[in-house]
Amino acid sequence: MQLVICAIAPHKPQLIKQLSRTLVDSGGNIEELRLTTLGDQVSLFLSISGTWNAIAKIETQFPRLQEQLGITILSQRAETLPKLTNHLPYLIEVVAIYNAEILPNIVRFFSDADVRIEDINSHTYTLAQLETLMLSLTLRIYVPNTIVISNLRGDFFDLADELNLDAVMEPIK
Repeated sequence: MQLVICAIAPHKPQLIKQLSRTLVDSGGNIEELRLTTLGDQVSLFLSISGTWNAIAKIETQFPRLQEQLGITILSQRAETLPKLTNHLPYLIEVVAIYNAEILPNIVRFFSDADVRIEDINSHTYTLAQLETLMLSLTLRIYVPNTIVISNLRGDFFDLADELNLDAVMEPIK
């Protein structure tokens, strides 16, 4: 059985130590953990596996953790997704002058092509020499082998040209 946890908390050095200890002591296995600092807050995404009893025990710990750590927790029991077959993994990297329309356009492009988006990482930054707000965007996608890669790549680069993006689409090796 799996439990997916999303949490937001004030950035405290002991947060991960206390949270991970509670999860493991309750019989859970931390299969995946992602942490990102956003302002003075930390966002956490965890995938926990364990027996039904372990997952139930973890869920009963949430009120105590929320009070002790000042953490907000959202959780959902989940089933393991079946492994994909006949898909090719690709990495998409984009750098551009920031425009709010870039991310929605890229997501729409791949969604409309029935390409599975597995992971998105997006952040903005300003270089010391410039006052221009820049966007760095990385996507990990899985392309069904029924899609002609050269056509998908060509259409993606047409979109990148239309949006004035510096973009790369490479297979993950």
